[in-house]
Parts: sequence; C-alpha cells; structure tokens
Amino acid sequence: MPAITCTSLTKIFDKNPVVDDITFEVEEGAIAGIVGDDGAGKTTLLKLLTGLLRPTSGTCTLFDTDVTRNPARGLKGVGCLVGEPAFYEEFTAQKNLELFAALAQVDSDGVTDLLGITFKSTRVRYLTPAMKKLLGIAVAFLAEPKLLILDEPLNLNASAQGLVKKLLKEQKEKGNTILFTTGIPADVKELATYGVVLKEGKAVSQGAPKTLDFKGVNP
Repeated sequence: MPAITCTSLTKIFDKNPVVDDITFEVEEGAIAGIVGDDGAGKTTLLKLLTGLLRPTSGTCTLFDTDVTRNPARGLKGVGCLVGEPAFYEEFTAQKNLELFAALAQVDSDGVTDLLGITFKSTRVRYLTPAMKKLLGIAVAFLAEPKLLILDEPLNLNASAQGLVKKLLKEQKEKGNTILFTTGIPADVKELATYGVVLKEGKAVSQGAPKTLDFKGVNP
C-alpha cells in the first residue's frame, strides 16, 4: 500500500505553476527524497502534501485519505517539518517540546536525547537557525509517527546531520516511511530508496536513485 500518492498535483500562484502536474507514489517503508535547487517547488509540494495549501488541481493521499478533503484524518500518525519551524520565542526549547507533546497527548521525554539536543534550557529567541531546525525535527518525532515528512532535515552541522541520517535509517528499519527534501543529490543517493528531481515545479526525473538524472541540480 502506498504511504503517499500524488496525482497530477498542481499549485498555481498568479498564473505561475509552482508545482506543475506532479504524479508519484511512495510505498510504505520507503525513504523518498525530493531534490531540487532553491525555488524548485520543494516546500510548496510539502505544504500540499500536509494540507497547509490547497492544490489548484490534482490530489494527494496519505495512506487511504485525501489530505485536502480531510487533513485531520490524513495527518494522523504523520510527523511533519515543513518550511521554517515556528515556536514560542520566549519559552525554552524544552518548554516548547512539552507544549507540542501535550497537544499530541504524548510524552516529550527522550526525544532531546535522541537528537543530541543540548540547548533544552535555552529560550528559542537565542537559538540559531540550525538549532531551530533540530528542534523542529524533534517535534516531528514526538508521536513516533509511521510517516515522516521533513523539509531540508539535513541542513545542519556535520554532527547533527549524522544523527539525523542515523535516525532516518532506523525509522526505515522499523517499517516507517520517510519523505524528505534536499538540495543535494548525494543525500538522495545515500539515504533514499526512491527519488524525485524537481526543476521549476516539474518532476523531471523520478525512480530509484541510481537511475535519476540530476543534471541542473547543484552537486
């Protein structure tokens, strides 16, 4: 059963197709990588997948639910990091995690250790963008989701990047599904079992990473 099914997914802003007639499937238990340069449409695609934007046309299904028609049901069991994560700036990283955990009715214990977060007592306003990214990934992991949708999760320092790569591989071993975006083809080659190359909103190549045409994407 596919975990993600996109069919002719299109989003047009001011007559400009930012996501242009994209069709692909991600099977359960796979790691899928969406690769493209800045402005290729990666974040817009994830916003469509997670119900943050409504498509101009086409459909997106998470497991057996059209996320546009029923986002609450479609996102059940899904952990997301889309775009830049937003937090309560005056609260500490730990307090923010506790608030998100309470909303999800789960326990926040352990997730900071899982990702090597050492800034639990620091107020978010003082965190670097990379620290906020790591905190956003921690929020996505809170409810032990069966599907993770992560926007540029490897845009971190080398140490944190290694931890995240290890976690993604472990999630696959557990039978969970991951969809991530990146601007670096090597990330897809290393981690993914399926990949989609985006260029100007179009899926110009897709399939097993070794078959992908990365021409035109920054190395």
